[in-house]
Order: sequence, then structure tokens, then C-alpha cells
Amino acid sequence: MQDNTEQISGISERILQVVESFRVSKNKFGKDLGYDPAQTIYDLINGKSNPSYDFFDRFVNSEYSETINVEWLISGKGEMHKEKEGESDSKIMSIHDRLLKIIESQQRTIESQQETFKHFVQKNDTAETV
Repeated sequence: MQDNTEQISGISERILQVVESFRVSKNKFGKDLGYDPAQTIYDLINGKSNPSYDFFDRFVNSEYSETINVEWLISGKGEMHKEKEGESDSKIMSIHDRLLKIIESQQRTIESQQETFKHFVQKNDTAETV
């Protein structure tokens, strides 16, 4: 289990990663969340304070939460960015298309083997009647 210091530094690091990924200043990030002055953000990033319910509430209700995975922000689990809408559908279609190609290839192999078998049986039947 992580001690409190590790948890704070992990969350601090993830908040900083969010700020950097949006290429905004810490001050702008804080103001976007409704902190004026943005000292709260500086304190969070520097590990001087823990994020509160208020911080997460503001974050979830901000534009940042549209692309940032909140579970990742809180716990570090998962990916930082949410999947874009339709991205999982696209992945499913890609897998579906690959599976169809594999099935079609296997079907052609089966058909070819059936023809080879028929030819062999016919050849064998002809040899027995002679």
C-alpha cells in the first residue's frame, strides 16, 4: 500500500501532466477550474496540499474532463486520455475486418483441400476399376 506522501506526489505529477498535455500555464488551468488566484493549483502540483472534493468536482465539471480519464487522475490506473467517441467502434470494426479476412482465407483453403481430396478419390476409384 502506498503511503500518503507517495499518493500526493503521484496525484501532483498527474495534475502536472494534465496541465502540460493541454499546453496551458498552471495559472490558466487554475482559473479554468475557477480558482482565482490559482495558488491552489501550484500547491497541488508542488505537493503542499492534497486535492479536495472541491478540486475533483471542479475538474469533472470542466472541459478538461471531456478528454482526461478521471480514474487515471485519481488513482493512476488506466490511460490518461479517454477513448475518443467512435474509437472503440473503429477498433471493433478493424478486428471484425481482420477476422473476416482470416475466415475467407480458411474457407478458400478448405475448398482447395476438398477439390484435392475429390481428385484423389476419383483417381483412386479409377485405379481400382482397372
